[in-house]
Amino acid sequence: MTLRFMPVNLENMMTKYALTKLDKLSLRELWQMTKGNRVAFDFIGWIVSKWKCCCCNM
Repeated sequence: MTLRFMPVNLENMMTKYALTKLDKLSLRELWQMTKGNRVAFDFIGWIVSKWKCCCCNM
């Protein structure tokens, strides 16, 4: 399986979650995005996704 970058997916994500500035995600919007795209009972995945977004991208 190959994964490809599709600009339309990035545009859809920005339209849905970037509310304060149209071309940037604030920390709160980034938090909401990871919260909105999680699997129901994947507790370890929730923790890892928050860690990756908050700690690795700063």
